[in-house]
Amino acid sequence: MNEKFWAQVEETFFEAVELPKEARTTFLNQVCAEWPEIQREVESLLQHEAAAKQLNPSAVVAAAAELFTEDESGLIGTVVADKYLIRSCLGTGGSGEVYLADHIALDTPFALKRPKTPLGSDPQYRKRFVQEARRAVLLKHDNVARVHDVIDVGEDVFIVMEYVEGTTLRTRLDDRGRPFTTDEFLPIATQCAAALAAAHEKHLVHLDVKPGNIMLTPAGQVKVCDFGVARRLSADTGGDTTCTSKADWTFAGTPAYMAPEVILSHQFDERADLFSLGTVFYEMLTARNPFTADTPVATTARVVWSLPNRHFRHLATPPCTRSPLLTAGDPLQKAARPELGTRVLNHLLDLGWFT
Repeated sequence: MNEKFWAQVEETFFEAVELPKEARTTFLNQVCAEWPEIQREVESLLQHEAAAKQLNPSAVVAAAAELFTEDESGLIGTVVADKYLIRSCLGTGGSGEVYLADHIALDTPFALKRPKTPLGSDPQYRKRFVQEARRAVLLKHDNVARVHDVIDVGEDVFIVMEYVEGTTLRTRLDDRGRPFTTDEFLPIATQCAAALAAAHEKHLVHLDVKPGNIMLTPAGQVKVCDFGVARRLSADTGGDTTCTSKADWTFAGTPAYMAPEVILSHQFDERADLFSLGTVFYEMLTARNPFTADTPVATTARVVWSLPNRHFRHLATPPCTRSPLLTAGDPLQKAARPELGTRVLNHLLDLGWFT
């Protein structure tokens, strides 16, 4: 089935949709007598007539072609909530799947995230997933990939997020195979810190800050993604930080970037994000993660019990750049870490790179 086939499907659909509903079957039987595959596809589109009528020709052809790529989810080519046409799978993680979708009426791309099974079928997890995403909708910042909506339909729940064109910091690190220079590092680091500062002001902690969740656009802008599953922190009795409550915490995240207190207990605050950010900074400046081991268990053990190798002391980086690395990325010095993302941001801005 090629582009010509799907163009014929499109043409037949728009002819059929102009007819009264009772006349459509007769029309399709006549026109598609020799092409039953075309008739089946048109009949499928007619079942979602309101959404399909708004599709432009290229969207029809592209989406239909995606149906014949490998798709274990069964989502590609379907319409979610009568608004979003699923085009392709952008990626999968430990707890979720992210899809590229077109908003049919706006003709605008969005990223839709849903939890993996069996998490998505767990009522408590779904409830928490929706609640956390709704909080993240309130977070608006140039360096944060926006969460626009939450859709709870049937057996699925989706977070509708801004679609960011570009590459992840993970891909950039893997492709270059060398440490970032100071000039390369500072613009990215400053924007990452700005994103976390905005989140912490809203009492949101990301808890999965890692290179794979940091997008770099062609224009050089940083977008921190996946705030849709960020945690809302409860007010503390004093100090600048806030903390989670034991009742609503479920272990999640990426071991090589998780703070020790997240691994070991329910009690953590904004400094958990700064540990993760410090680990990302370390990897950018040394081209290696300080905690990664052969297995997840060995990795978590290193996070909890090991100190990062301090060989970046010898790199040609300003002393004030090394300081947040030593404090934010030291598993045994939580108290020495900056309390909030704002303090890391101000420290980086003092180096002379301004957004």
